[in-house]
Amino acid sequence: MPVELGDGRVAVYLDVENLCIHAMQQGLDFDVNLIIARARTEGRMVVARAYGDFTRPYLQSTKRDLMKAGVEMALLSTDAKGKNTADMQLALDAMEMALLPAGPDVVIVGSGDRDYVPLVQKLKRYTKQLIGIGLKGSISGSLARLCDAYWYYDDLLPRSDETSDATETAEPEAPAVMDEMDRARETLLRALESVANQGLTCTGANTAQMMRRIQPTFEAKNLGFRTFKSFVEAAEEHGLVRIAGMQGMDVVIEALAPVPSSSSAAAPTDQRKQAAPAASAATLAQYYRGVLQNKRVPMVPWIDRERLVRALWAEIEGRDDAGLTVMQMTDAMALYADMNGIQVSRPALQKITYTLNIGRCFKRAGIQSFIEDITTDQAGVACDADEALDRMHVTYLRGIRIDAPGTRFTPEASALLLFDNPTEDQVALAASYILQAETWGN
Repeated sequence: MPVELGDGRVAVYLDVENLCIHAMQQGLDFDVNLIIARARTEGRMVVARAYGDFTRPYLQSTKRDLMKAGVEMALLSTDAKGKNTADMQLALDAMEMALLPAGPDVVIVGSGDRDYVPLVQKLKRYTKQLIGIGLKGSISGSLARLCDAYWYYDDLLPRSDETSDATETAEPEAPAVMDEMDRARETLLRALESVANQGLTCTGANTAQMMRRIQPTFEAKNLGFRTFKSFVEAAEEHGLVRIAGMQGMDVVIEALAPVPSSSSAAAPTDQRKQAAPAASAATLAQYYRGVLQNKRVPMVPWIDRERLVRALWAEIEGRDDAGLTVMQMTDAMALYADMNGIQVSRPALQKITYTLNIGRCFKRAGIQSFIEDITTDQAGVACDADEALDRMHVTYLRGIRIDAPGTRFTPEASALLLFDNPTEDQVALAASYILQAETWGN
């Protein structure tokens, strides 16, 4: 009989160095306890192991958290190039555990690195349920698609009331979000059908698990709901399902609408797009801002953002050595902000350097690239300040597109987001950003 959610044996393998570095790049605090707590909801944890060079200063607080949580630590030394064997050691341990007679039912791999794709493929052949975890914008698309479910670390963090309010205000008015909601409701109906076909009760837990199997990145809170139950209740209000009772503390769900076919599913969306009134530029800009806030990307006012980036470029170009580390770049902007009365938080500054990094604005050893190690790798600038600002803006739009597929961009709304009070020239510039966002690879 299929294993129900929470009944299986769980093994957790975390490339904490990978996770921690990507968190720092995005200006997020890394709290491994959030991952462990989430993993425990999947079943009984039989092994939890973390891999990294725990002699590195930025891993010291994580090391203490791992010790308190009882997680095994595999200390891997770093070579002269800043590399270690975390991916190889993690893969060997996971395969060894999976081949045991009483191996885990669920394997959780914490990393967004595509090097783990072969491991996921192999473990799935041994009928293991695979869950990946990584940070938005820092994961391999092929890895996320191969996993039975994929968690974003960003979504495990507590959401501030300010961010939640902004997102909830923008979402109901945005056509793109309604399209995403429609897809989620269709996935709900498909999940209910699949759970019933397996002879299981359509509880909230079973249904949510099946939805993640169908759509690995599905999370109800990404659509503005605090819990999966509130998502189901909203679907009930639309006449798609009904809550038929309770099983213990969980709801039992019954489908009231048929599962749409592929052809019929597309038609209503197209009709809605034709019938829906065009949203105002201000409404769309508010929606874009809400998507970024959900990604924890605060939009520093344009006048301050431009000053900070130009000051950073002047600092880097004025040096005779190999440049600065990404963390030193953040420090340089923080010092400039303090000296010039710019009110900006350090996480916001870290997001600026991360966005510039994604936009390939830096180079190391003369080669334009994304700087992986933000603590030790020194980098110079790969373009002038004007182009860096352009690349930053394109990266913002690409980030919105990735997190909210189907988003409708207009030059006027994009200019409002990026420039606050745009001129006609800036609206034209925003139009070019939209085009680049569709074609410019990160």
